[in-house]
Amino acid sequence: MTYTIRFSPDARTAASRIPRGIAARVMDDIDQLAFNPRPEGCQHLGGDDYRISLWGWIIEYTIFERELYIRVFYVG
Repeated sequence: MTYTIRFSPDARTAASRIPRGIAARVMDDIDQLAFNPRPEGCQHLGGDDYRISLWGWIIEYTIFERELYIRVFYVG
């Protein structure tokens, strides 16, 4: 199964502030969530919410199993 990645407006704004030197790496790793939404090292926050750390940035997201999408709600 492949999930669609969606960003909340706040997360999209925060993601645009990631320095150019690592922005592509962070976004590539976020894109990989479409294939593996629970990668090794992710933290379960409760319910369907998870947290991962990528290149020094914290990404929090919700997995919607039935609709097959992931909503990134925090980037910081």
